[in-house]
Amino acid sequence: MTASAIGFRGVCAERGGKRVLGPLDLEIETGTVVVLLGRSGSGKTTTLRLVNRLLEPTDGAVHVLGTATTRWDAVDLRRSIGYVIQDGGIFPHLSVADNVGIVPRLVGWDDASIADRTSALLELVGLPPGQFARRAPHELSGGQRQRVGVARALAADPPILLCDEPFGALDPITRAELQREFRDLVEQLEKTVLFVTHDVREALALADRIVLLEGGVPTFADSPEAFRASDRPSIREFRMLL
Repeated sequence: MTASAIGFRGVCAERGGKRVLGPLDLEIETGTVVVLLGRSGSGKTTTLRLVNRLLEPTDGAVHVLGTATTRWDAVDLRRSIGYVIQDGGIFPHLSVADNVGIVPRLVGWDDASIADRTSALLELVGLPPGQFARRAPHELSGGQRQRVGVARALAADPPILLCDEPFGALDPITRAELQREFRDLVEQLEKTVLFVTHDVREALALADRIVLLEGGVPTFADSPEAFRASDRPSIREFRMLL
């Protein structure tokens, strides 16, 4: 059996005394891409933030690499997980190379290793370092900034990536291009990915498994093929957007 990289076991989360997620029982196997699909307010980002301990569950436990998040040092946990958000979340005062190398520097890599890793990743995401390494973020297009964000998330070679609607602000053509590149990249690097979106096309393009959240509760967890074939009314509504 494939090992579980992330496990949600009876997890509930509250905000202002009101339950916003759960109960959630979900195992995310190593090397798979699981997409959390749902409307705004369905609990997708809450689920993501529980993994890197930006939030803690009010009930149940979240396990990362076999250990409950509450038993991890929060800084060590976050440095072992890549995090990609809209527009890359890159620092505007740092160059492209310095953005990519920031986590390896924080965890104590030497300068030569950082430079080698940064160059390799920029090549991997389609930004040749000779052309892009010294550029400032404001000199990049939206798609290029997003590629920098992906490279930075991968820089310290984390086994897990969390992605919070990373391509949502891009135009449709760039978005489709980056979706294809991202899927190829995570397969090549064998990363485990938990990806949040409200876009059904994106979910179908990227996922090994789709988890539909409705009102903080998972109502579907299966393959894209099963999602396409389902006769659930809520899933039919999403498919109408295709």
